Amino acid sequence: MDEDLRAPLPWAWLGPPRRYALTRWLILRLLGIVYVFAFLGIALQGRPLLGEHGLTPITTYVERLHAAGMTFWDVPSVLWWGASDTAIQAWAYAGLAIAACVALGFANLPMLLVLWAIYGSFERVGQLWFGFGWELQLLETTLIAAFLVHPWDPRPLAARPPPVAAIVLMRWLAFRIMLGAGLIKLRGDACWTELTCLDAHFETQPIPNPLSPWFHHLPHAVHAAGVVFNHLAEVVAPWFVFGPRRLRILAGCAMAAFQLVLIASGNLAFLNWLTLVPIVACFDDDALLAVLPRRWIAARIPADEPRDGRQLAFAFGVALVAILIWVPAADGLGAAAQVVTAAVLIGALVVVLVAKRRALAARLGRPLDGHQLAMGCFAALVAIKSVAVVQNLASHHQAMNRSFDRLALVNTYGAFGSVGDVRHELVIEGTEDADPARATWHAYELPCKPGDPTRRPCVLGPYHRRLDWLVWFAAMKDQPGDPWVATLVWKLLDGDPIVRELLAVDPFDGRPPAWVRIRRFVYHLAPPDAPVWWTRDSEQLWLPPVARDGLDSGDPVPGGGR
Repeated sequence: MDEDLRAPLPWAWLGPPRRYALTRWLILRLLGIVYVFAFLGIALQGRPLLGEHGLTPITTYVERLHAAGMTFWDVPSVLWWGASDTAIQAWAYAGLAIAACVALGFANLPMLLVLWAIYGSFERVGQLWFGFGWELQLLETTLIAAFLVHPWDPRPLAARPPPVAAIVLMRWLAFRIMLGAGLIKLRGDACWTELTCLDAHFETQPIPNPLSPWFHHLPHAVHAAGVVFNHLAEVVAPWFVFGPRRLRILAGCAMAAFQLVLIASGNLAFLNWLTLVPIVACFDDDALLAVLPRRWIAARIPADEPRDGRQLAFAFGVALVAILIWVPAADGLGAAAQVVTAAVLIGALVVVLVAKRRALAARLGRPLDGHQLAMGCFAALVAIKSVAVVQNLASHHQAMNRSFDRLALVNTYGAFGSVGDVRHELVIEGTEDADPARATWHAYELPCKPGDPTRRPCVLGPYHRRLDWLVWFAAMKDQPGDPWVATLVWKLLDGDPIVRELLAVDPFDGRPPAWVRIRRFVYHLAPPDAPVWWTRDSEQLWLPPVARDGLDSGDPVPGGGR
């Protein structure tokens, strides 16, 4: 090409996109940031949640899987080989180190596959602590991103531009995430069609932030308009991610703005940060150069190198036929046999391609593009796996946050199909007094739960407080019923130092209390100009006082009373 592709043309807004090197660079930076916080959370919370003395140890869970006749091939995880506290920390910090490199702008295929393998290992044996939809979303996003990067060159701006097919798969992911969330709302709580959901959402969401009171006390008309914007961003805009360039960019702006509002109004872990990653694929380099520092970045964008679409089509067609034949043929095989057989067949195909590469290159008139061939195969796999996802989206019994295979390759998503209008909160208290009826009680505080009404809501960003989230779910029940609650109470009574790593305030400085109880309240966000952040009422004794001698870590918790 004679034209300097580093200089965006004045009419680029009207013309077709020409390159996605800068798009890839931004996608990888955002993905790396999400992974930094995801692995940081495992490094800091992994031991008390999943370690040898954690609330639900991985070692115990793996033993149950063994007893059920399952193996590594049924639940792929490196933690089958060891899930000690040291192993959990080692894998978490290994992932954190690679994630930091990706966040700084260095990523290639092996790095992303290692991130996917390590995080997937935690997701598959992390039990209820990893039962959130964004865990699956992170794994799927990472696999698609792996086809955006160069196989070995870790410099996203210097390496050859990515295959456009990988950008299309990112848009397909954005489409499914947004539309799935929109449809689950329209089919769920009536407040989404009555335009009243936001009257309660900012108060009852899992973990509010310091701006949540301001959002909550906005007029109903503003809340109703917000629900309309929600429907536009989640139900209308996704249809344009495959549309003409101008409409695609406008749709991307609408969806990105929606995610930024959610980030500003609450703490939804890394869900919204992660959702921005595939949304970025709606923008090409010229669109991004309009808002990023052009002088520094434009000179670093490599010239476009068109890829051979025939090779993509060839690989897609061959892989599509092969997978359609393979699926019914492998149905009777065990997990291990399936993996071994597939590996042998893929290896044989690679050997044939390498042996015939010169003949194939001569016939095509250009060298074989291994990246493009692999991209075509992966696109065929995504196409087949998407059938069940599309059926789910079209169903009136739509399931959200569901995986259709053990590796979570292509999934269905959704969030907030229903919105509670009352915020229940649990307050865990202990006392050192011998008589619980006359005791002075002191509250344990979790890092980001309301607790003391004068405490300012926290700012988490992409960080995920897993116990805080599970306590939010537990508080919805009129009395205790989750086994981990009994374990938590028992460990507090036992003076376990590990579980105290999950607390913000321990009123006994590590000493075991004589009794523990849990009260439940209804919390309300106070107006922004009030001297407190919360008010609370409707006290309920959710868990009556229990002592160390009267509760074993494996016992069910006693029923609470009103």
